[in-house]
Amino acid sequence: MIIGKTRAMLDLMAIATKAAEQGNCSVVITGETGTGKELLAEYIHTRSPRGKTGPLVAINCSALNQHLIESELFGHERGAFTGAFAAHPGVFEQAYAGTVFLDEIGEMSEAAQAKLLRVAEKRLVRRIGATKEIPIDVRIVCATNANLEELVQLKRFRQDLFYRLNVVSVRLPPLRERREDIDSITDHLLGQVKRENPSSIVTSISSEARTKLRQYSWPGNIRELRNVVERMVIACEGTEAGVADMPLLMEPPPALIKNDLKAATRQIKANQVREALIQAKGNVSKAARSLGMNRTSLVRIMVSNEINPDDFRSTSRTIN
Repeated sequence: MIIGKTRAMLDLMAIATKAAEQGNCSVVITGETGTGKELLAEYIHTRSPRGKTGPLVAINCSALNQHLIESELFGHERGAFTGAFAAHPGVFEQAYAGTVFLDEIGEMSEAAQAKLLRVAEKRLVRRIGATKEIPIDVRIVCATNANLEELVQLKRFRQDLFYRLNVVSVRLPPLRERREDIDSITDHLLGQVKRENPSSIVTSISSEARTKLRQYSWPGNIRELRNVVERMVIACEGTEAGVADMPLLMEPPPALIKNDLKAATRQIKANQVREALIQAKGNVSKAARSLGMNRTSLVRIMVSNEINPDDFRSTSRTIN
């Protein structure tokens, strides 16, 4: 189920729906890890005519080496290689009249890319070790968290294959760009987790915890959000999960972290300068030498932190 009421998500779903209705055009889905690319591929398949005539068959291109991925994609004949004890139809045959979902296509080997281009153009597939080609009838949907155009420029992805596959391009925004959707996604995930944990008595998530969920940066996106919700349901001993039930690793948004670190660093430097001035009894040059910095840099820190060297002097009232 795709959840989202932000403008970006509404526009995305409109494009995905139109692509689904076409039935045959290839689609490239881009987005960070955990944004729901396979879920969107399932939506495109089920909303298309192919959802009624054939299956959706998925394969992760980054999980297999070159030899195995070609066997999984295109199939092999018995005896084609050591261990091939029986003929095996590849995903393009398995998905006849349906959809093939190629996840992490940017990780596909150059040899497999060349064969995939022929399959996409000719709609014919040849199993490893076969002499004849087999006609196929599939839609190809690809997904990647990499920038395929950059990979083309780097000669790591075939330009002709990119143009063949990139008929419709859909970008799934990361969760941090659609914070307005976090509450509704959280409620949906809570329902899923409760069905998987029927003994749990959790019925809701506190407003304070929801605020924290909306503020978090979500580097793992929806996949990470689901893990957090599951952790909260398991940890909570009451009916309402709260901040105390959340993982300790959930940090504030990057901007807040940056500001906090900057302020903390500035405070540490100011404290070091004050300590050096105490030891030097207000002698700025001596304090600078003890800190291993030039006098100008020390004065700059003193001015920015409103540190008066006179406050550390016992006798002299002049900056040395």
